[in-house]
Amino acid sequence: MYVFFLTVQYVGIAVLITEMMFILSKPASKLQMTLLVMTTATLLNFIGYLMEITSTSMETALMGVKVEYLGKPFIMLSLFFFVMHYCHIEIPKIVSGFFMIMHIGITMLVFTCDDHNLFFDSLSFTTEGVFPHLLKGQGPMCIFFMIMTGCFATICIFCAVREWHIAETKLARKQAAYILLMIVTQAIGFALYLSGITGGYDTMNIAYLINVILLAVSIFRYRLFEVLTLAKEKALNDYQDGLIVLDNRNTVIYSNSLAKEIYPELKGEDYQGVIERLDAYMNLEEKLFYKNKVFQIKRQPILQEGMEYGRTYKIIDITDSYYYATRLQNDVEERTKQIKSMQSSVIESFANMIEARDGITGQHVKHTSAYVRILIYGLKETGLYKDLLTDEYIATVIDVAPLHDIGKIAIMDQILKKNDRLTDEEFEAIKTHPQVGAVIAEDILRGVESDSYIKVAHDIILYHHEKWDGTGYPTGLKGNKIPLCARIMAVADVYDALRSKRSYKESFSKEKSRKIIVEGAGVHFDPDIVRVFQEHIDEIERVE
Repeated sequence: MYVFFLTVQYVGIAVLITEMMFILSKPASKLQMTLLVMTTATLLNFIGYLMEITSTSMETALMGVKVEYLGKPFIMLSLFFFVMHYCHIEIPKIVSGFFMIMHIGITMLVFTCDDHNLFFDSLSFTTEGVFPHLLKGQGPMCIFFMIMTGCFATICIFCAVREWHIAETKLARKQAAYILLMIVTQAIGFALYLSGITGGYDTMNIAYLINVILLAVSIFRYRLFEVLTLAKEKALNDYQDGLIVLDNRNTVIYSNSLAKEIYPELKGEDYQGVIERLDAYMNLEEKLFYKNKVFQIKRQPILQEGMEYGRTYKIIDITDSYYYATRLQNDVEERTKQIKSMQSSVIESFANMIEARDGITGQHVKHTSAYVRILIYGLKETGLYKDLLTDEYIATVIDVAPLHDIGKIAIMDQILKKNDRLTDEEFEAIKTHPQVGAVIAEDILRGVESDSYIKVAHDIILYHHEKWDGTGYPTGLKGNKIPLCARIMAVADVYDALRSKRSYKESFSKEKSRKIIVEGAGVHFDPDIVRVFQEHIDEIERVE
């Protein structure tokens, strides 16, 4: 049995030296440093324990124990760091530094154990049994060290089991299994030693040897140093966006978890339909909706030195930006409605102000706007001007009708409110209000409304006093040269003037007013609009 124990130590030392040489041949990295510390610490432990079980005196045995503890405290610690690194768990530097200081302290306590009882409360040398060794009583710091080692082992087991459970490739699963086996083996060896059934032999050494062999298998057979590749794969798998990679034969060679969640077909061989749908999303620039989220598809070729080796599809989560844009659009629409409402109020206020200055006590703005609405919809029913009479055009005409006399704001009160017949000079002053009004309207609406809206407002205000035969003002346009909106406004404006009481006249009857409008067809008014007027006279008269 003694020869067996010696063989364990010698074989362990040989394997560890081989592993250390291989690890040193690898590029410097955090993984390399962790494994190098682990193997160095284990090698020191093996050498120290070999010194202890081959000693012939208390002094040489104690020296062996001290050499053991140059490495023993750091074996479990380095295994803990290795497992955390493998499982992609970041340990803050201040925490890892604290752990290192604690374990250095353990080593210092053992090296000074001749002077205190903190780590070993008793020491004696014996040659009884299978091999010579020290009998060590456990002091408070030794018990603390064993508890701490047990905690590290428990955490490592939990993390390794989790990593094994979530591993998506056979290689990753086998690596996780070997790491888990290393931790469990070490825990079993530790438990056997504490139980006292080993006759003083530290079964941790057999556990360490098994771990050394498992580590060698992990390095040489299961490519432990390719953990970087696995880490990249894990990073891609945890990537917040979906990712699908195709080679140049249209074969899916990789898809991450989100892509498989959205398209379960990617888990099998029947995935061509998925690629076709992704291409359709790309070509039509459509969004993908899945589980209350919005995704955008992006396709990119995989190029190297001008050669295309495949392509990738990224399923990018744009939920926040998409709904932000939607909310922004809704806000813009709401603000636009508010602006239009304010604008309508301003327009109505301008019109009412003109009415007040003009001495009109009735509701000219309200009436003419209502008449325009009736006439323009009636004209649309005839099928005439169907290319011009769009919903937008009709709404604009109705909207700006109250502004038709806005230019009167520039006319002096003594002219506007005069009860007697106007002189030629005064009438010429009145005739300037269309041009003035057109300029005012453009100034009010510019930057708020579209060019087409401003054009309609301009035409109604400037041309509503033009006559079909060309004898109107201010420009003398005739016939269809007069904009349609102004021709409609002319009928509405004159009819309301006829039916309303003014300071200089009484209101005309319905029949007399209708007769004047009808007689003005082809002279003052557009005949088509007059026909519509006649067809809707009763509806016009119902306006209050």
